[in-house]
Amino acid sequence: MAVVPAAADEVVYGDELAPGWQDCSWDASIDFASSALVYEGDAAIQVQTTAWGALSLCRSAPFDAAAMLRFWIEGEAPQLWVTLEAPDEGVLSDPISPPELELVTGGSFSEIRVDLTALGSHDWSRITWQDASGFGTSVRLDRIELLDELPVPDEFTGAMPVAPDRILLLGGGDVAGATVTSAGQSVDVVGSETATEPHRVYLELAEPVAAGELVLQVGGVTFERTVAAEGIDLETEPTHEISPWIYGVALAPSSDFVQEHGVTVARWGGNTSSLYNPLGHYANTGNDWYFENYVMGSAEQWLGWMQHGGARTFLSVPALDWVARDDSSYSYSVALYGDQEEVDPFQPDAGNGIRPNGTPITWNDPTDAATPWSPTQAGDWLASLSTVPDIAAVDNELDIASSTHQDVHPDPMTYDELLERYLDTARVIREELPGTEIAGLSSCCWWYYWNSAAGDKPQHGGQDFLPWFLEQMEAEEAASGERLLDVLDVHYYPDAEVFNDRMDPDTAARRLRTTRSLWDPGYTDEGWIGEDHDATQDQPSPNQVQLIPRMKALIDDHYPGTELGITEWNFGADAHLSGGLATADALGIFGREGLYLANFWSCPQAGTPAAAAFRLYRDPGGPFGHRSLPAAFDDPDRLGVYAALDDGDELTLVVVNKDPDVDLLLEVGGLAEGTYESRQFGGPLGGTLVVHPEMSTGGALLVPAYSALFLATGEMDPSGDDDDTSGDDDDTTAGDDDDDDDSAGPGGRDCDCRLGGGGFAGGELVLVLAAAGLLVRRRSRDTR
Repeated sequence: MAVVPAAADEVVYGDELAPGWQDCSWDASIDFASSALVYEGDAAIQVQTTAWGALSLCRSAPFDAAAMLRFWIEGEAPQLWVTLEAPDEGVLSDPISPPELELVTGGSFSEIRVDLTALGSHDWSRITWQDASGFGTSVRLDRIELLDELPVPDEFTGAMPVAPDRILLLGGGDVAGATVTSAGQSVDVVGSETATEPHRVYLELAEPVAAGELVLQVGGVTFERTVAAEGIDLETEPTHEISPWIYGVALAPSSDFVQEHGVTVARWGGNTSSLYNPLGHYANTGNDWYFENYVMGSAEQWLGWMQHGGARTFLSVPALDWVARDDSSYSYSVALYGDQEEVDPFQPDAGNGIRPNGTPITWNDPTDAATPWSPTQAGDWLASLSTVPDIAAVDNELDIASSTHQDVHPDPMTYDELLERYLDTARVIREELPGTEIAGLSSCCWWYYWNSAAGDKPQHGGQDFLPWFLEQMEAEEAASGERLLDVLDVHYYPDAEVFNDRMDPDTAARRLRTTRSLWDPGYTDEGWIGEDHDATQDQPSPNQVQLIPRMKALIDDHYPGTELGITEWNFGADAHLSGGLATADALGIFGREGLYLANFWSCPQAGTPAAAAFRLYRDPGGPFGHRSLPAAFDDPDRLGVYAALDDGDELTLVVVNKDPDVDLLLEVGGLAEGTYESRQFGGPLGGTLVVHPEMSTGGALLVPAYSALFLATGEMDPSGDDDDTSGDDDDTTAGDDDDDDDSAGPGGRDCDCRLGGGGFAGGELVLVLAAAGLLVRRRSRDTR
């Protein structure tokens, strides 16, 4: 596709580094004159990094006017973070991982464009391409350019209807003479409107399209779409308040990310946090990466950044007997413990703790990489915090510590040890942080909801673990007069056939079906849970996960008043549309089903479809409402529909079209005629979220294939208008549960969940990059 301008405003590399630029790389072998394979000219940059290594190019003078970074790259689907730095200001951008990198192949160069306009105005003077896999990266780069203006395409590259009478064209070109045929009938084009970032054109039609084939011919290109009709019915009375705390992530890189993506809860947690040592900010990777110590950064400083961004904070408090002792040791030296099943390819003496015959090494000395830790030390640390977390969890997935942290806790945990460790740490949290909510047990997965790793269920009357744990917590409160569990916290992932980065049509379709496991009693799990008969003998319908209603029923039966959280969840393929749409679907389900707290694992990369899903609901331009409205529709494998009223009784609606091939023309019962605001990602837009011009509706929507739409209208259908009548839940009524009035919302809190304020200038990102990246290697979740 041709672009204008054709020439770069500045060439950073073209056969050699431009004058003024220099190599500032680390942990990488760089050849700036490789001639083995080039995009143009005589040379390219050959890059071979170790884990987290980087090609980094810097200069003394800033290039703050640049609007786009453009480069050509070759390699096998490289996992890279692109960042910009303004050292004089102490500013480092959020990491950018262009989704197009997934399509890059070995043997030929692909063009990658990075839009810099959204990064803010700073004195940028450094560009970095960093390994994001934790395994090292091998790539070639050529023709690296900085453009002062965003390129304007001279042809249209994609098209999709975004309303019954509007068609969006991606790219640029001449729309004169455009023709539209809908269901065999010609439809006149009566106007057009241009928008940028990305460059696009909206065609206005004289009448709405109909179900059937939709054909658009414009600029010598033909686009063909298939449109099908569906129906949705909206109720007019809200059923419950949607908790604002369901829009959380883990290890957010900066306060800017929190604000731009509407993150409401930021979690410091994960496997590495179990051995976090606040005295040196060290952590250990556990079995995610060869049990190696590294610097995780300051949890307290990170909490401050997140609160500055407007998010509530969630801190995991170590509850094992050990934490990392330094920034470089590792637990399983091959020299000390012999040959092992795997070793770190970049540090061959660091093994995975498994002998070649499959036997775990359980006789190692914990002091090789760890130092003792106790609840007393945890209490001293918490008492010293100047930034107090809103929520504190007792460790992370203690139920599988004998696997994730076998170097310091090789013995499988029993029911009683899990309870004892929980209580010992929960008591110091309550004592030192009396206003902080306590979450636990952060249970890893389905099998361990009902069993212990030690297999001692028979010694506890055959009772499933979580019901037993809840009863123990209720008994503890009765005995002490103190509640030590505010939020029952579980983690949830689909099995390895879904929780992966595969993008084939079968996996993508199954990924989008699997979100039903969060709520649907009619959905039988398509993995091992759907066939297993051993995980639990007590739970009704054990092959139908129906996670949220199941857990809420457990709470009601065994420890009423406890909230429910899912503080790790992910349906895989964050950078693929199926993963982004599954994320959007899950966020809608959390609100509709009345979940209290949720945190995505770990933090979606800016610009990916998963990140777009958060912005779909939480964009500062206007978030999804907080009073849930029921929506009836036929096929949850094809559609996700979520409705709510906001503070001003305005209807907000999110529709997820899971069909990869068919645009859905939706007749919406309860939707008033008038104008509406909307934003969308998916279809030809990929992970780019765009805000559409204001459009009109006659009670119908058109949601393109494989896309998610947010819509806000002025009101509901007048026949069911929720007005200012006394007793309704709007801003004029004292005692309602709106987020900006005088009474408490979900969990007894009143907040304005629209995030605002300035970003935090500083090196926030650096401290959590490694922690986030280490999780690429995270185990699959069908562990039993």
